[in-house]
Amino acid sequence: NSTLEEIDALFENSDDEQMVDDDNANILALMEFEKTRKQFIIDCKAEGMETAEAKAAYEAAKANMVRTFLNLPEPTEEEE
Repeated sequence: NSTLEEIDALFENSDDEQMVDDDNANILALMEFEKTRKQFIIDCKAEGMETAEAKAAYEAAKANMVRTFLNLPEPTEEEE
């Protein structure tokens, strides 16, 4: 019975005041970016890129976001 009460409390409580920590905010930002993948590629193609180039640009942008969120250094030429 206490489990049901806990579940009810979770759904009844307002989460409007709660803040999302940085790690979760970064995950949400990446998820949102992933949702726009198709439009990102379409936009790149509209700018004159080939499909393969547009997909590579998307992957590079996503990798850059991850690198920034994890505070990783820029890749060296060997890593690219």
